[in-house]
Amino acid sequence: MNAYVSFEPVPATFAAIQENVRLNDLSGHVDLRPVAVGAAQGTMRMTMGYDTGNHVATAGDDQTADVPIVSLDDATGDIASTCLLKIDVEGFETELLSGARGIIGNPMLLAVLMETNQSGDAYGERGDTAHQQRGPFV
Repeated sequence: MNAYVSFEPVPATFAAIQENVRLNDLSGHVDLRPVAVGAAQGTMRMTMGYDTGNHVATAGDDQTADVPIVSLDDATGDIASTCLLKIDVEGFETELLSGARGIIGNPMLLAVLMETNQSGDAYGERGDTAHQQRGPFV
């Protein structure tokens, strides 16, 4: 089993991650998955061509494409020993956490590192919503 799992839905960014893993001789340690992570399985529209600024597309965005989306629980059900999550989803944190109740509740999980940039407003979320989600996560 690989020590790390990385999810990246934007093809250009996914290719860069693949190359980074190859250059650092980590292929046997990293499971790269070309999908987005959210509340449930399906598809969603992402921006393309904005480098690190790519995000879930909203009505005014151009340069978009449909990408597959999975819940973190469904995608990592076979990874019982997850001890760290690093989340950087450009305002989509609440959606990701909604699909990660099992992994968040797993006693093996020791830490969650979540980057936020207050861009959840585009998806109808207040900036601190993800941090206030407790209940089943504690």
